[in-house]
Amino acid sequence: MFSAIASVTGTMSGYTWNNCNPAKPIPILEIHGVDDETVPIDGSLVSYGGWGGAPHLDKVVEFWAEKNACTISDSVFLPESTNAYYYRGGINNNEVWYHKIDNWGHSWPGSNSTTGTKASELIWKFFKKVVDNPSSISDSPSAKNNVSVYPNPASSMINIITDAQTRSEYTLLNLLGQPVLKGTTDQGGSQLDISQQPVGIYLLLVDVIVYRIVKTN
Repeated sequence: MFSAIASVTGTMSGYTWNNCNPAKPIPILEIHGVDDETVPIDGSLVSYGGWGGAPHLDKVVEFWAEKNACTISDSVFLPESTNAYYYRGGINNNEVWYHKIDNWGHSWPGSNSTTGTKASELIWKFFKKVVDNPSSISDSPSAKNNVSVYPNPASSMINIITDAQTRSEYTLLNLLGQPVLKGTTDQGGSQLDISQQPVGIYLLLVDVIVYRIVKTN
């Protein structure tokens, strides 16, 4: 259900580290202070509350870069204290970004930060790359189940075209994961009226395939 993940001062729990087997690759952004004592970057987080057990953040980021099959990596030093690592060329053009901030603790690097990282701006820049890259949701979904969804973006009507003998269940979700429209297509397909929905990004589930839909004015 999620197109990308951005984490500030976070990590994986020991359980998720040992059991994580994502069904699809997903872009990841991690922002972390080297001097974070609440969620230590070296993986020494205590086990209280079900946490602890994941390794150094460097290894966690490498795990996600490998899951996304990234083939290109580069690093940049951002004055005053951020070492930025970028893994690119992954499946569906996915990327993994890692901003590791020297002399920084368990705090949000905001607009007044002199670390070289402004978390809110960086997260939006990262998410915007995913929004602008529709292939990051699914790999040619229409070829997998013979369903076509168009036009996209759309302001009023979306066509869901299926095999002539096939009926498909569909659900349109907003970005809070709330269903706003549900139904079953006719044989051959149906039109979905989104004219009353607010402008924004939606997820359309047709059977088991997910499509990103952009609703315009």
